[in-house]
Amino acid sequence: CIRDREYIVRERRPALIEFMTYRIGDHSTSDHSVLYRDDQEIKSWTTQNHPITRLGLYLKNKGLIEANKEKDDAIRAKYREEIIRELKEALSGKKASICLLYT
Repeated sequence: CIRDREYIVRERRPALIEFMTYRIGDHSTSDHSVLYRDDQEIKSWTTQNHPITRLGLYLKNKGLIEANKEKDDAIRAKYREEIIRELKEALSGKKASICLLYT
């Protein structure tokens, strides 16, 4: 990616950057990825290869964020609570009429 950025800046032209992605979850509620993925593959992607975990480790290794598990856990708990509270509020309200979908 560094080489690509240098090219873009130097040549003032766009560049195509290809990334490999991995869908951790199922495609839909009717898709059950456990039928075609073994437990070791699923565990690998949900623990050591999870993109958010990897980004956090990268930022910590570069010294851009501090490595403080207690602080990280507190931040996660705070936002988890906030998200759950907001979801409950949104789900408790009156649902819009289906007719509004087409207006």
